[in-house]
Amino acid sequence: MAHLVIFNNSTKYVYHGQIAAGDFTGSNCALTVKNFDPSVVKANLGEELRYEDFKGQMNSSIYPVNMWEINDGVVPPYTVYPWDPILSYDMPNITKWAFTEFDLIDPNTGNTAYTGQLQSPAYPCASYPNHITTIGLPTNVYMEWIYMTDPIPGNTNTINAVIINDL
Repeated sequence: MAHLVIFNNSTKYVYHGQIAAGDFTGSNCALTVKNFDPSVVKANLGEELRYEDFKGQMNSSIYPVNMWEINDGVVPPYTVYPWDPILSYDMPNITKWAFTEFDLIDPNTGNTAYTGQLQSPAYPCASYPNHITTIGLPTNVYMEWIYMTDPIPGNTNTINAVIINDL
């Protein structure tokens, strides 16, 4: 079973943020795992990022995440490394990419042009939109999180695409 997320940025802005997995059963919406600063998900113009899972992304992404923050809503959040067994064995409901919190940064000035959140339309917990249209930026942007299941019968793979385009 694979749960892949792909970020595709075709705007002048640099996507800079966090990617999070969440509980898709909806039974514990506080339970999340997201990249921990200084590990940042970053997509420059024309770049495509791929994150397969917490450990596999170390080899599949041009910006691998080396620290993850686990928040179960009970104990204070804590950080673990991608190879920590807790991510594979103790968190069976945290296997699907759920949302992102991000900034769009102007590469010429280094200033944040837009701050937002985006989520998978299949994620039952967060209240973020699955598409955003920015208005009032020098270059307006349309972003959408697309969630697809594998069309091959019997496969349970999912593919998430975060598309970032100029309007």
